Amino acid sequence: MSSSDKDISRAELDARARASEWLAVLKRPERTPEIEAAFRAWLSAHPANRKAFDDATCIWERLGPAGQSLRAKHRRIKAVKRVA
Repeated sequence: MSSSDKDISRAELDARARASEWLAVLKRPERTPEIEAAFRAWLSAHPANRKAFDDATCIWERLGPAGQSLRAKHRRIKAVKRVA
C-alpha cells in the first residue's frame, strides 16, 4: 500500500466501491427511471461520489474490449452458480 493510499478517507473508499457498483448497474439492460433517480441522488449526496464515478468511468472506458470480456466471464460464473 502506498503512502497516498493511506491518506484516502473512508468516504472516498466507500465512494469508490459504490461508484463501481453504480457503473455496473447502469450498464445493465434493466436500467429504469427509478435506478437513474437513485443514481443521481447518490451522485449529488457527497462530493467524493462524483469524483469516484468519473474515475470509475475513465477506467471502464480504458478497459474497452477487455472490460467487456470480464463482464461476460462474470455473467457466466454467476449463471453456473445459480444452476449449481
